[in-house]
Amino acid sequence: MVAPVVFVISAGGGWLFSEYLSKWVEQSTAKSRAQLEVEVVELREQNAHLREQNAHLRERVALAERSSQISHQAAIEVKRNLTALQDELLALRQEVTFYRNIVSPPDAKPGLRVQSLKLEKGSAEGLFRFKLVLTQVKGNDQLVRGAVNLLVEGREAGEQKRLPMEMVLLPKGRELVFGFRYFQNLEGELQLPAGFVPQRVIVQVVPQQGRQPGTEKAFDWGTLFKAAGPARR
Repeated sequence: MVAPVVFVISAGGGWLFSEYLSKWVEQSTAKSRAQLEVEVVELREQNAHLREQNAHLRERVALAERSSQISHQAAIEVKRNLTALQDELLALRQEVTFYRNIVSPPDAKPGLRVQSLKLEKGSAEGLFRFKLVLTQVKGNDQLVRGAVNLLVEGREAGEQKRLPMEMVLLPKGRELVFGFRYFQNLEGELQLPAGFVPQRVIVQVVPQQGRQPGTEKAFDWGTLFKAAGPARR
């Protein structure tokens, strides 16, 4: 009778232990799930925070890039303005020199003079645009009138030639006349024939009869493409 009783007690104890173990596992599992849920919530919050920081950093990087671009553009603009001011200063210096030569020329010789002649290449072969400046210096404040004759010297087919103005001045038949007290600018176009190699341009200034004596000046072709001073009247 003793053995069956022990068996029943042992069986009851095992059943109780099994129930306890099952409840402990359930409680542990419940705690683990709750902890995991808490960790997941924390990770989600950290992830959102990191996303926010990343977006903020991206904005700062974009702002820095824009600032850099603006600074670079500003530097380019300042350099462009500086270059423009330097060009303007150079032009003003040339203009001062131009007027100084009119008021007090180096040779101090009174009367009409060819102040400058400038050439620029045109849009077609053999086409050139010229700017001619005439002056009257040394106290000559009387109105002077007259005409200008341009001659172009050079070589064609191995021969020396002089082309008259009516052959090269555009439009055909145009006359270069002047009338001024101090200085005047004359502009126009020259069309040279094909195969002609220019060497010199001769400017002849012919005032009206009874006025000042005329004057003549020759320019080497290669020197005519430099600045000739203000083109004003």
